[in-house]
Amino acid sequence: LPAVLFLDVDGVLHPVQARHPRQQFNHSCLSLVSEIVQATGASICLSTAWRLDPGARRYVEERLRQYKLGPPVGRTPSIAQFQRSKEILAWVNKFQPATWVALDDWPLLEENPQMSGHFVQSRPRTGLQPDTAQRVIELFRAQRQQLEAMSK
Repeated sequence: LPAVLFLDVDGVLHPVQARHPRQQFNHSCLSLVSEIVQATGASICLSTAWRLDPGARRYVEERLRQYKLGPPVGRTPSIAQFQRSKEILAWVNKFQPATWVALDDWPLLEENPQMSGHFVQSRPRTGLQPDTAQRVIELFRAQRQQLEAMSK
């Protein structure tokens, strides 16, 4: 896998306080995820808690499909609640994508310093914003440049 985007839902695809279905899966947030995927060629891996329930997971996949995203290449294992960075790193160690970035509203860098250079935190109250999306693209580019430099 050349590039994988680990995707959270609440606080990324819609504000964390969105409870009503009409407030969820915000158009501008999903459009930005689409821009990230187009710019980087990344595949999506679900790291959200929504991945744990089959019905919720299908619902997320349907919303992604509406933006020509997906199907996801996988989902992170369920290791322990509030250990999302550990779950992401377990997936990375198993499948070894060349480049990867986790997009989440939780402070994953505080959980694990191995997330450094691979993590962008969204703002929970707004979900994904243009500056945050641009940062994700920049991390993918920086990782790709690093790989190219190492292969010379």
